[in-house]
Amino acid sequence: MRNAPAAFRFCAVLGLLGFAIGCSSTRFPRSPDGQAEVVLEERCGLSDCNFELVLHEGWRSTQLGTSRGNIVKFSQVAWSPDSRLLGAYVGTVFSYGDIWIAYDSKTRRFLQFEAVADMRRRSIRITYQLQPGDLTPFGGDPLKWAQGNERGRGDPDPAGEAFRRKYAREY
Repeated sequence: MRNAPAAFRFCAVLGLLGFAIGCSSTRFPRSPDGQAEVVLEERCGLSDCNFELVLHEGWRSTQLGTSRGNIVKFSQVAWSPDSRLLGAYVGTVFSYGDIWIAYDSKTRRFLQFEAVADMRRRSIRITYQLQPGDLTPFGGDPLKWAQGNERGRGDPDPAGEAFRRKYAREY
């Protein structure tokens, strides 16, 4: 252990002390012009998990949203064809941590979510190859499908399962 890198030694010591540490990043498809990327960064410790959604444009990073004490169950990012508008949703196990984002990457301003709602609906339908029958229990709305069923009822969560399969995540 003496020759191990410092970060490894640090994590090994924390592990021996009984602290759990976990980190993951989910990278979403780049903007259509290839100039920007959104990354979901998650950090879990012994008592809770935190996440932040970050927009990377060259050397500039913009925090789009963050939540503490929650676990991500679904997330989706959609871009307008001209790469100007970005719509994102991060759904959590407990609904109090859900994040709905509409952002204009050219003016660097947040917008009302309705400005990107239809774009997000199309993106979810295409990304997850949803058929009308998949959306029937959710009133035909892909955004409601993404939110999933009421938390705590034990019902299947098709959006959460699809997200885990697509991004090879395990919980």
